[in-house]
Amino acid sequence: MPSCVAYDERKPKCGQIAIDRIRRFEKCTVFDAKRMLGKNFDEIAIDPSWPFEVKESDDKSCQIVLEKNDRLMILSPEEISSTILKHIKEKADEYQQKHLKEAVIAVPSAFTEKQKCALLKAAKLAGWEKIHYIPEPIAAAFAYSTEMKTPEDSKLLIFDFGGGTVDVCIVQIAMNNLQVLSFDGNYYLGGRDFDTLLYNHFDGILKHKHNIDVNVINKKYFLLKECQKIKHTLSVSDSYWLNVSDFNSENDGLINITVHDFNSMASDNMTKIANVIINALKKANLQRNEIDYVVQVGGASRMPMIKKLLLDMFPASIHKCSQYPDWVISQGSALYAYYLEHKEKQKHY
Repeated sequence: MPSCVAYDERKPKCGQIAIDRIRRFEKCTVFDAKRMLGKNFDEIAIDPSWPFEVKESDDKSCQIVLEKNDRLMILSPEEISSTILKHIKEKADEYQQKHLKEAVIAVPSAFTEKQKCALLKAAKLAGWEKIHYIPEPIAAAFAYSTEMKTPEDSKLLIFDFGGGTVDVCIVQIAMNNLQVLSFDGNYYLGGRDFDTLLYNHFDGILKHKHNIDVNVINKKYFLLKECQKIKHTLSVSDSYWLNVSDFNSENDGLINITVHDFNSMASDNMTKIANVIINALKKANLQRNEIDYVVQVGGASRMPMIKKLLLDMFPASIHKCSQYPDWVISQGSALYAYYLEHKEKQKHY
C-alpha cells in the first residue's frame, strides 16, 4: 500500500485511492512522512516535488502544512504515520474478525532510537498496544530463507533498495539459523531520489525553455508521476519523452531523454550505493568473492542500472530476485510475527 494520505474529506483516505485523487486534491495530500519521522527540520532535505509545505516547529521538528477547504492543517509526521497505521489496523481487525493488539513493523537498519520512538508514538496513536521492530533486510532474509534451500554456511548479501532508503545486510546460514554478520545503509537515498533527479531535469527544461512553472500551475505532483512513469519505461526502452502539452495545451513539444542520460545523472547516487555495499563487506571482514548469494529486495532494485551494479560487483554470486520484490519485506515481517506468536505459546506448554 502506498504511504500516501489524503485529508480531503472528514475521514482521511490512505493508499492507492489517495494517489488516484491527488491531481484534484494536491494541497491536502501528503506522502514521504517516513522521511521526516523522528527528525529535526534541519536533518531533512526538502523534495522539490512535494506539493505540501514543510516547516520547522518550535521544538525544531517538522510540521507538514496542508490546505483543506481554504483552511490550513498543520500535522506532524507522527500524526500522518498514525493515520496510515490506523488504516492498516482497521483492515487487519476486519480481516481477522478480532481486535489485534500487537504488530511487527519493519524499519530501515539505519533507523535511530529517536525514529523508533516517533514510530512507536504513531503506532500507539493508531491503537496498537505493543510493537515489535525488525530491520527490513532481516525481514527479507526471513522471507527468502523459507523459499529457497540454502546450503549450510552460505553467506547472503541482502540488498534492500526501497523508495526511501538503501539497506545492506550480510548474513550467514548456520545450523538452520540466520547469523547477522554486518549492516550498513543510507537513510537519505532511495528510489524516490532517482525520481527527483528526473523531476529536477524536466522541471528545469520546462521552466527555462518553455516558460512553464509547475509550482504556479499546481502540477508538481503530476510532473513527479510522469517522471516515475519515465523511470519505469527506461527500464525496458532506450529512450522516452515528456509531453509538454500536458503542462501547456498550446505547446505540443516533446522533451526527450535516453537511458544514457538517466544513467549519467544518476552516477553520484550509484557511487553512494556502491559505498554502502563496500562498507557492509568491510564490517563483515569479507571479500566480494566470499558472497554466495545476492538477494535483491525492494521495488527500486528493478532498475537495470542497479542490477548491473550488483552483477558487476558480484559476478561469481548467485543473484536472487522475487517476482514481487516490493512484497518481500512484508512477507518476512508476517513470518516473524508468526514466529513470535508461536514462541510465546510454547512458553505455556
